[in-house]
Amino acid sequence: MLIDIEQALRDISLGDLIGRLRGQIRALVANAGRWGDGQHIVDAPDAAWDNVSQAGAEVTDLVDRDWAFWNDLAKDNLKKLKGVDSLEDLTKSDVNVIDLHMALNAKFLLNPNERSELKKMRPIDLAALRKPKYLLINIGANHGLIDVMFARRRG
Repeated sequence: MLIDIEQALRDISLGDLIGRLRGQIRALVANAGRWGDGQHIVDAPDAAWDNVSQAGAEVTDLVDRDWAFWNDLAKDNLKKLKGVDSLEDLTKSDVNVIDLHMALNAKFLLNPNERSELKKMRPIDLAALRKPKYLLINIGANHGLIDVMFARRRG
């Protein structure tokens, strides 16, 4: 989690909104850095997930994008976070916050221990390794919704 939004909303008062936002931006940068440099690695030797639920994933992400893709995307955006200390800094940077969130989420879910043998694994490969009797794939209602929202066009 990059930001504890629930706690942030509880803590915000109009009197010190700017100060709180600065603190949240600093927390975002620090947390993203920890997730990006492997400090999140799960200690259990056999850590794996039965439910690979990637935030913002689209259908093609299940077959086209492996852990290495998401790791590279995270590293690229984390480099751009260097020196970001405020919302103004963030808006002036080249950081794509949505890509950063998706990349950090996916790289953790696909390979929580960052094992070399899983770096080229895609979600569909992980499902095939498990050889499930039944496989449920739920992309959900958000497939493309974010793109439509940001396009600002009427449907």
